[in-house]
Amino acid sequence: MKYENLLIGDFIYSLGYASCQMKVINNKVDLLQQTPADSTVGDLIGRIGGMNFIMEFKRNRQLLKSETKKAFKDFLLKDNLSSELLVVSAKSHFIAFGENMELSVSPYLYLNPKYSTNFPEPFSQDVFFKMLIGQKVGADKDEIRTYLTFLEKNTKPTNTSSSGVLVNYLEGRKPLVIDMSDGFGLDKKIEMEIEEQPKINISKSKGMGFSFGM
Repeated sequence: MKYENLLIGDFIYSLGYASCQMKVINNKVDLLQQTPADSTVGDLIGRIGGMNFIMEFKRNRQLLKSETKKAFKDFLLKDNLSSELLVVSAKSHFIAFGENMELSVSPYLYLNPKYSTNFPEPFSQDVFFKMLIGQKVGADKDEIRTYLTFLEKNTKPTNTSSSGVLVNYLEGRKPLVIDMSDGFGLDKKIEMEIEEQPKINISKSKGMGFSFGM
């Protein structure tokens, strides 16, 4: 059985390979696991071909139950969402888990009993890649900004914290430094990621960014 960090590593590598094979450009993945943004956004946020998505990971299907017990996720797992947010969440916010040595993926709202019947059973990682690269799933920059604002506004504070700084280097620009010691400025970071095309991300915390593509 693979642990979450191995599942995430395999996912990033495989997504990068698939994107390069299909010659998809404008690709970026930020790993947020174990940073203050983790409890708000999830383990990973990415952009493939201009389409944005959020991915959370669990070791196996059984551990999906633990996700439903998180009080700070009640607004997603128990409440009703507006029709606009429901559409954006369904196509951009996913949860993945290990199953039979493979990774299965489902919209995050599959865990909410109010919406579970709206979605098919979890599908394979390869199917997800094809849907994402083919722009069948994912949100544009305006949709993801609206959804991330919704997540940040409704996520209850936790005691999770990280120290250090996140540095983003942009070609022809001065480095943008975000101090994480007093909390993670998610709104500033997401705004930057949507508007700019970072080439290298270096973090002194446990978060790390990756760029790949042609």
